[in-house]
Amino acid sequence: MNEVLRPFRNGTRSTFRRFDWSAGALGDPEPLPLGNVLIVDLIGLFHPETDEHLDLQVWCDVDLETATTWGKARDTGLGRDHSRLWDEVWVPNERDFVADFAPHDRADIVLPPVRLAQFASS
Repeated sequence: MNEVLRPFRNGTRSTFRRFDWSAGALGDPEPLPLGNVLIVDLIGLFHPETDEHLDLQVWCDVDLETATTWGKARDTGLGRDHSRLWDEVWVPNERDFVADFAPHDRADIVLPPVRLAQFASS
């Protein structure tokens, strides 16, 4: 929030750090260009602490099993085997986050699964 959302919202230079999978850590800060719109893809943004920094929250309504299948396929296609992380860390974290923060109910827009399936198959 302090590196990306707050500075971008205030019109000042902000940075973000990609996750470096080979190092298993966040990479070096990279500058974001200034602009009027910033799109961030991350379930964790559906948190009460971020609400004041977001103008629009879009929930992609895909069940966790399907999302996990798509995520594992994406990772495999990128040459990464994260199956264990998916099963032991990410899926339980997603379940907990949904139970604690109900992102579906907090979203401004909910995209139905039928529309999303078009993107997954392309």
